[in-house]
Amino acid sequence: TLFPYTTLFRSITAENITVGGVVTLIIQTSGNITDLVTVEINGVNHTAFIDDGYGILEVHNLANDTYTATVYYAGSYEYEKIQNQTVFSVYDKKHSQVNITVESIYVGEDLIVNVNVTENATGQIVVIIAGNMYNQTLDNGKANFIIPDLIARNYHVTVQYTGDDNYYSSTN
Repeated sequence: TLFPYTTLFRSITAENITVGGVVTLIIQTSGNITDLVTVEINGVNHTAFIDDGYGILEVHNLANDTYTATVYYAGSYEYEKIQNQTVFSVYDKKHSQVNITVESIYVGEDLIVNVNVTENATGQIVVIIAGNMYNQTLDNGKANFIIPDLIARNYHVTVQYTGDDNYYSSTN
């Protein structure tokens, strides 16, 4: 039995991401097909599996650029050969922001340096006080330093964030 051709694709969507992220393409069809489709992204072919009219394709390691993703379906006895496309962007790193909190202390007390970096930032924080460097790994975008044995005087506190796959380095 031959069926009349039915238009297949309802949508292919993708969100913009930052370099180092994973783009998720969501493919939805107007029919309940279960089949393979080809997704071409700037000349590179990927295969996605559509199950009951819905499929997901995750693509890693894309460089900073704007991409066109075109989904191709070869057709069947029930559905016509068709294609659809979407455009998404992979943005370069974002600028980070370092905020620090330091309170005055008396001789004999430990200096507490609280550091907050842009949400979701990972990587290293370096605190420099009187030429001494203290390092920590961010935990949920935060680091807390305890600096002992400072003598009585005014200190300049410099905090450097080294950056990660999503954020540029910054200093405060």
